[in-house]
Amino acid sequence: MMQFTTRLLANRKISSDYHQLVFEWDGGAGTPRPGQFVTLRSESGIDPLLKRPFAVAGHAGGQAVEIIIQIRGRVSRSICEMKPGGTLLMTGPLGNAFPMPVENTVPVLLAGGAGIGPIIFLYRELTAVRGPVRAVFGFRNVESTPAGFLESIAGDGPVSICTDNGGTGFRGTVIDYLRSRIPPEPGKQVMYACGPLPMMAAAYSCSESRKVPLWVSMEQVMACGIGACMGCVIRTNGKNPFARVCKDGPVFNAQEVVWT
Repeated sequence: MMQFTTRLLANRKISSDYHQLVFEWDGGAGTPRPGQFVTLRSESGIDPLLKRPFAVAGHAGGQAVEIIIQIRGRVSRSICEMKPGGTLLMTGPLGNAFPMPVENTVPVLLAGGAGIGPIIFLYRELTAVRGPVRAVFGFRNVESTPAGFLESIAGDGPVSICTDNGGTGFRGTVIDYLRSRIPPEPGKQVMYACGPLPMMAAAYSCSESRKVPLWVSMEQVMACGIGACMGCVIRTNGKNPFARVCKDGPVFNAQEVVWT
């Protein structure tokens, strides 16, 4: 992990809510893995005072890092309005990564809302080394759905899209899709999820009923990103009753998280 000045190489609007941004990457920082994140802020001034965390969605040959940003507030909007050539301070890679599935297991990837970035990165890594992987992405409506972008990365792995109102793809949530379209395979499946807390709590319930492991990348407000401020703590069932999402996560075995 290191801090460095990064330059925006490309900025593409992929739906009403999402932008695909590509930044220069300092090879001295190491190689980010699916599940890890970076933090960004302006190089000058104190607005915003704190860096904002964004999951890594892709990494190209040690020279560029890709981030998928959902516009959720003033800072994310300002980053998405940047022009190529603009610079920011970046720190990363931060946090831990998704464990790779063991042989002879079938990965099922679930993503919703701002959680699509780490799942896209994991999907790309798995399809590169294992072949087809099942991935399900959920959005509010057709306008917010980056359907063309998801189709462009699909390759040989099946990518399914869900929308709450059925404007495109499956009508319902990713959990509805999982329950109705992906049969359980106890002992053979492994699930990965990132998205809003209710979605991941429901994914945990499904994983328990299916008797398959689930790995989750937790979404939490982060201030420092390095475990110092204790601002992103969640309750856990582990040896310690609390865990810092930025330092101890963001990836956790779902059985370690207190969901209620």
